[in-house]
Amino acid sequence: MERPSSVERTAEYVRLLGLWAEVTTALDGRATAA
Repeated sequence: MERPSSVERTAEYVRLLGLWAEVTTALDGRATAA
């Protein structure tokens, strides 16, 4: 992946990574609880 070229793109990139981390953590929890 290329580095974001603007402050706005950097902020959005960080936001999306945070959401991805939340989703994958939630899915991991569901998998171990099943």
